Amino acid sequence: MVSVHTVCAKGARDQVDTVDVVLRSYRAEVLVFFPGDISASQEEMMSDSDLSLWQDWSTESIATMLAARFPELHIILIRPSRQHDGYSCFDHFLETNATGDPFNGNYQASSCTAAEHLLLLLQDISATFGHDRFSLCQSLHVLGFSKGGTVLNQLLTEIGSTVEEEDEEQTATTSVSFLVSALRALVWLDSGVNDGCCVFISDENVMRLAAGKLRLTQPPTQLRVVFSPFQLYSEDYMYEYDDEEIPATSLELGLDRLQSVMLQECIPFQVELCCFDREASLQTHFQVIQEFTFPAHLSKESAPGQTSIRAKRSTTFAAALNAARSSMQRAKTLSLTCACMCLALPGMGVAMGAVLYCLPALATARGISGPEYVGAKCAGFLDSVFVLLFTGDGSYRWTNSSS
Repeated sequence: MVSVHTVCAKGARDQVDTVDVVLRSYRAEVLVFFPGDISASQEEMMSDSDLSLWQDWSTESIATMLAARFPELHIILIRPSRQHDGYSCFDHFLETNATGDPFNGNYQASSCTAAEHLLLLLQDISATFGHDRFSLCQSLHVLGFSKGGTVLNQLLTEIGSTVEEEDEEQTATTSVSFLVSALRALVWLDSGVNDGCCVFISDENVMRLAAGKLRLTQPPTQLRVVFSPFQLYSEDYMYEYDDEEIPATSLELGLDRLQSVMLQECIPFQVELCCFDREASLQTHFQVIQEFTFPAHLSKESAPGQTSIRAKRSTTFAAALNAARSSMQRAKTLSLTCACMCLALPGMGVAMGAVLYCLPALATARGISGPEYVGAKCAGFLDSVFVLLFTGDGSYRWTNSSS
């Protein structure tokens, strides 16, 4: 059973955020998750009659779900600094209004507060659990679900910022550079805002500046966008949309512009449509967290470490047995051939025939029996007999029985 630890971590300007953490006992990459509206602690949701209907999507439950889906990753879920009538507000990462949307619909390119705050939070979490302060600041996959996508927009805006000033601003700029080098992916999961503004950043210059920096990372940072019918309108949708809550088109969301610019700048960019076989609803919206796809090597569904190893060994072992049977058949055939040769070449024929025909007995005398015995061959006359062994790690080796 996955154990979720809820702790308080200090970030920029001594601001404190509550985080739900699942750390692996082995070296792993890091998934940072920003939840959306409604999601709060299990206790808070249970005590509210409206929120209790959605307690399966509490922050602890989401962290547990992500940890189960991605066993190759540390999980860091950062809760919003405040909630207003169910609206999540990430005030420590960007300036927001009452409902958590970016203030005046704008992201400030010169503030550079989100990158610094995120890195300091990760360092503090590492120290809290007795690890090196920078152990969680490497190989970052940053995901923003619903309202949590505003944090990703702020990070992308800061990455595309041209601020290069000294003193106080220099620390923020350094944080952005460090973050860029650590980023592996930015993933917007069914992102949305409440005030009708674009869901993504709209400044094309900022996009291109950000792309120029992301393109230099090794490997290049990937951008992924996942949408359900709850947030994205599609003409091919098999169900009818609610007339009062028709979602926005990709153009209205600002997705078309962002995708076009990033592809022009050679940034890996993918769009995934998730849950479009179901009716648009809040449940479908939340279901995206459980069903979106991720790089195969990080996902339990695609690449469970132990299962893959066992499957590989099973396949290798089966191949080894087949090879052994073929080897044995060839040895028997050769033995019969050598026996026939005895009629024409009595000296050499008798020697070779005797050795090849008696290989099983020779192997048994060497203590090789049962599944270990795979096959044998003769090299020379009587001085070298090589026995093929199958080892547990799926490799083969030839050993000289006379050594």
